[in-house]
Amino acid sequence: MKQDTSHLDSFRVTTGEGATNSSDGCKGNFKFKLNDAIVQVSFDDEAIGGWEHAVAVAFDKPQSSIISRLTAKDPVPRTPTNEEIMYVKRLFWEDEESVCEIIPAKGNETPWHHIARHLWKRTYSDFPMPVKQSVEAE
Repeated sequence: MKQDTSHLDSFRVTTGEGATNSSDGCKGNFKFKLNDAIVQVSFDDEAIGGWEHAVAVAFDKPQSSIISRLTAKDPVPRTPTNEEIMYVKRLFWEDEESVCEIIPAKGNETPWHHIARHLWKRTYSDFPMPVKQSVEAE
């Protein structure tokens, strides 16, 4: 996890439910814009069970309805793209740190988690990594 968290303050949710401030470090709720989407991230650095955890959901701008010619008010939630989830990784962890994405087993999801992506990092030791050749592009 990044030790200097000052870069997060411009993305931090500072009012309302789940609000935090800079003294909370990486812990909190964050929103950032990437391309045309808003990505919302919740990060817990308390390492419950020895893991740091980030969960991300993306929201697209509402689209005009061709039939009714009305614009929806609420952004449309969706699963974050690889580009968005890599941005989340770089916000919270150093380049040298490996994190993993865990897809919950069927039946262990919560209603929002079917569109969320989760990044995890062990705090007490590095987790085993596959051999480098198995994850490199050919």
